[in-house]
Amino acid sequence: MRGWRNWQTRKFEGLVEQSMRVQVPSLAPIKKRGYMNGVLNANNLFSLLGMLSVIIFALIIALTIFKRTDKKRMLKVGAFILIILELIKIGYIFYTYGTLDKGYLPFDFSGIILIAISIVAFNRGRLSNYLKPFAYAFGLIISLASLILLPNTAAILSTDWSNINNFLPMWNYIFYGMILTFVLYLRLSLEYIPKKKDIIKAIITTIIFICLVQLINLGLNTDFMGLNLGTGNLFKSILETNGFWPYLGVQTGIVLILYFIIFMFL
Repeated sequence: MRGWRNWQTRKFEGLVEQSMRVQVPSLAPIKKRGYMNGVLNANNLFSLLGMLSVIIFALIIALTIFKRTDKKRMLKVGAFILIILELIKIGYIFYTYGTLDKGYLPFDFSGIILIAISIVAFNRGRLSNYLKPFAYAFGLIISLASLILLPNTAAILSTDWSNINNFLPMWNYIFYGMILTFVLYLRLSLEYIPKKKDIIKAIITTIIFICLVQLINLGLNTDFMGLNLGTGNLFKSILETNGFWPYLGVQTGIVLILYFIIFMFL
């Protein structure tokens, strides 16, 4: 009698009678894929270029043909489209699953930026002006990160659009593309001009939103923005191996660096 190695579990199964052994193929070599091959591949970059082409076309029309249109009205149109898209997602989830899980409430990254964008578009007071730095910088970061890094969203042009099971990746692709269009129009129309001191407003607003979302997480026992369990977060492994504070610290550091780049150079 001899032991054998299960190629599926990669475990030594121990000693068994020869007549009872299961014949399995030899362990095939595993080809390791780097990050560039796993996420930033040709299909994903093609999808990103496709979305950027549509955004550039839309911005050209908005800034030329509709240049006489009130900028605030154009922002309202953009925010209204985003709200409709959010309602469509909620309707799809309710229709598909027969219920709306509390985890789908609009308090994740997309929901927070939608709230900020809606206030910027529909409010003309101090609150709108105060939220503009956050809406611009955070919207720019979240939209680009989603279009580049979310595997199902990044490669959306290579998926089957006729398959209803691909609805949520398609929704992400359109929704974050619309957010990117909104924040770029906000900047290019000169409705908002970033100033170096605005980084303070963006940081304060970010902290406030994170605290509010965490309070909602504690009250509803949810994981919005991956603050508790790291659901869907690229840095979940840090949370699992090093704990909450290093996990939060790494993300905070990245956001601060990106904020610095945006407000100092863009």
